[in-house]
Amino acid sequence: SVLELLDYAWRQVNIHLSFGNAKISAVPPVIDQKSTQSPSQLFAAQEWELQCSRSLTCVTLLWFIIDRLESLPMAVMNAVLQKNDMLVGFSDVLLAAPWQRRGREGVQKF
Repeated sequence: SVLELLDYAWRQVNIHLSFGNAKISAVPPVIDQKSTQSPSQLFAAQEWELQCSRSLTCVTLLWFIIDRLESLPMAVMNAVLQKNDMLVGFSDVLLAAPWQRRGREGVQKF
């Protein structure tokens, strides 16, 4: 159902935002299978990359749903505006700008 998808996507975005702006915008370590990274460091880097990818995909999915809100049932609009309060939540997403990473070379965009 659209409501379950909406709730899942919003939870994923909130989980990612809960890490804080410093970690969200930091350039992650390079994942190189041949490097001298320990397995736990490699796993942590892969986990962070997957979390970033999943949350950005969920932002895209939420945008798709919200863009078609007028053709969806009223319960979806209620979930967006009342239950999840996405109007306020997306202001946090815009401030965190998870699609940008800041490093020594400057800003990278996904």
